[in-house]
Amino acid sequence: MSSALYRTHELAYRTQYAEIKERARATGLLLPGTPGRLKLKSVNGGSYWYRLFYPVPGKQEEKFVCTEADLEAYETMRLAIEDQDWMTKQISLLRKIGFQTADKVMARVLVELHNQHMLDAGLVLVGTLAYMAWLNELGGMSTSAHTQDIDLASHILRLAAPASFLETVKATGLPFFPVPGLSPASPTCSVKLPGAQGLRVDVLTPGEELGQIVKLPALAWAAQTVPFYDYLLKDPEPACMLAGGHCVPVHIPQAARFVWHKLYASTQRRGTPEKATKDRIQALTIAALLASEDAHLLLDALNELPPRMRAHRQNQGHADADCLRSPRAHRPARRNLITQEVSPNNSAKTIGDRPQLMLFSYSSSPLPLPLTMPRRPRLALPGIPLHLIQRGNNRQACFFSEDDYRVYLDWLTEYAGKSGCRVHAYVLMTNHVHLLVSADSTTAPGH
Repeated sequence: MSSALYRTHELAYRTQYAEIKERARATGLLLPGTPGRLKLKSVNGGSYWYRLFYPVPGKQEEKFVCTEADLEAYETMRLAIEDQDWMTKQISLLRKIGFQTADKVMARVLVELHNQHMLDAGLVLVGTLAYMAWLNELGGMSTSAHTQDIDLASHILRLAAPASFLETVKATGLPFFPVPGLSPASPTCSVKLPGAQGLRVDVLTPGEELGQIVKLPALAWAAQTVPFYDYLLKDPEPACMLAGGHCVPVHIPQAARFVWHKLYASTQRRGTPEKATKDRIQALTIAALLASEDAHLLLDALNELPPRMRAHRQNQGHADADCLRSPRAHRPARRNLITQEVSPNNSAKTIGDRPQLMLFSYSSSPLPLPLTMPRRPRLALPGIPLHLIQRGNNRQACFFSEDDYRVYLDWLTEYAGKSGCRVHAYVLMTNHVHLLVSADSTTAPGH
């Protein structure tokens, strides 16, 4: 039996995460590595305080703090260690109950980027780490995400960084080396740790074509271009990344823009279907979390899709329809996520009165969402999207074959038109469905 796409954390844990995030954003510089301890050492007849800690696993370091007589500096460091020790324990608890947490090596890099003000200068965390951060921000609990990449995106640098990008990553003490370009004259845009599974840090930036190299003078570095990153990176939001024992303040793309760009990116994965599936799962998970609280954000971001990006989705319609007709041929691990733009010009039917970007999900077994307490009747307002859920009696299966899904979609198309509803997105599970619906009258969704 496949697992749930997501669950939600209890309010108490979400409140605890919010407190950790608030304290992290007020801390300023972060202590790298473990909290450590203070040790008084005698050197050349004088007494000095040092901090003993592990900057990365397996490597101990001691760093000068102050003389024995400098009580103010000593007290400042003592309190910083105390705060970091509290933070480490809280994050350890959150990790055990399902909050997404990056490893200690990634933590060392993110802490250095924060302390060198690289993240304040305008670097945005993207990729799987941004997905993990949004899961935590939205209170979602899903399968732990794993990645060996830190993807940083640069669009508009608000200020020049005090150190170059390469100097910053080398300040971590980790043996990073620049990844050579395709030609000796091509500047590098990535650094990596030794070994096949070594951590890699990539710098990305918007561009018309994928893979072009652009110099970033403010970072004394270069970046690889990614199409439609200007759309993704518009007005990024402040967040925090749990990593090791740290809560690192970062900026991440808006959640709704992240969803639509991930769906687009999944269509560009040539020869790597497992990565395309990962993109779709991440997009659908964040979309489902948003639809339950802030569905209008998805619609606003959809309406702002660049024309070329929207045209690409229309061209993908026939290929995605093939997946819809034969989901088993494209379904890894018993689950297939498909995206399709439905428009009057392709073979799929339009729901409502205008083209919409649809989300599909098929599973050979139920993907149950958590039980919720009874609620008061929804407030239905004309033109405002509603997140509707239909379940089988006693959570029994509603769909037993691919034909069942098609029949349901035909009925949905017919009755959405008759009742004057517009279906903006839907997710079909084995024993329930999710609908994102708006209408011009308050009674139409009930019909």
